[in-house]
Amino acid sequence: MTYRKSPANESINVITKVVGNQNVPSVFSSLEEEYKAIREEVAVLDFSFNTFLKVSGDSASSFLQELITKDLDYLTEEQTVTCLMLDEDGHLVTELIVYVMENEYLLEIEPSLSEKAEEYLQLHIKDGVMIENLAGKLQMIQLEGPKSWEVVQTLLPFPIEILPYKNFAPFHFEGHNLYIARLGYTAEYGYKVFGDEAGIDLFWEALFAYDLSEINVQQIGLDAHDVCRLEVRFPDLSKEATSNKLIVESGVNWMLDFNKDFIGKDKNLEGLTSGLCQELVCFTSESAVAKNQDILVDGNKVGYIQHTLYSPGINGSIGVAYLDEKYVASGLTFTLDNDMTINTVSSPMIYPKSLSIRIG
Repeated sequence: MTYRKSPANESINVITKVVGNQNVPSVFSSLEEEYKAIREEVAVLDFSFNTFLKVSGDSASSFLQELITKDLDYLTEEQTVTCLMLDEDGHLVTELIVYVMENEYLLEIEPSLSEKAEEYLQLHIKDGVMIENLAGKLQMIQLEGPKSWEVVQTLLPFPIEILPYKNFAPFHFEGHNLYIARLGYTAEYGYKVFGDEAGIDLFWEALFAYDLSEINVQQIGLDAHDVCRLEVRFPDLSKEATSNKLIVESGVNWMLDFNKDFIGKDKNLEGLTSGLCQELVCFTSESAVAKNQDILVDGNKVGYIQHTLYSPGINGSIGVAYLDEKYVASGLTFTLDNDMTINTVSSPMIYPKSLSIRIG
């Protein structure tokens, strides 16, 4: 895809990486600078590389209700739910956000899992359901940061404080019908603005043209976003879940509603009842840590590193690791197969600034 650039980045040769079938911006300036924008100011990310699917038809609601792990029946128009789809063995197919529109549902799926998700939906499609990929028709901007609400307020016709978390609302902007959702990944204030390409282009230009002398609005790549996401353990299951583990081993039980039926429910309930072999825990380390390193106790393997990144905020490695059930606890120190050590911790690993800031 062709991604947008802020005026400050027009002449920059951005670092990119392949995620799924998309080439996405990784870093524009530096990880440290873009991290600071998220944690202290306002970071803007062109999220149009995500996949957006419209699910409509008389049977759309019952179709999705059978597949997703959260209950749609309690949602009303302009609400969202973050949930999963699982296979028959209880393993991850995809994580997704469902937006309840007036006469349909909008599914937002990250590119690393989108192809698998589309195949899964088509496999289970039934009469009375239509699925449309909105590529080229819908685009999205993500804002994250403790001051992001101040920035979007300058471009909205209503008070931003009336928009509840996990809800979205329509608004008119320069002749275009757009939507804004209060959703984020980093525990800072987060907003998603989405709509047609021309409308999003105009909103993007306005974000960087508005005179906010005391606020730094900075475009970022995906790397800083992923670090901040991991610091607060907002699940990134494309990296944290595996094809041979039950999803409950990834510590995301809050994304599963066992009071309703969904594909993969029984296998995960069986695992919880019989006892899990391993679970995912958070860790920090002063050393450089690599994926798949073994975790040892008295020379015996008791787990392995699943996902790790460098955090400028902690000035060290952070990540998640699968540990044998008896060792799943925070506050423990383990040795790796190269004699480096990790310390298990609770999340969040940092205290987001937004938690001490009131909107309005």
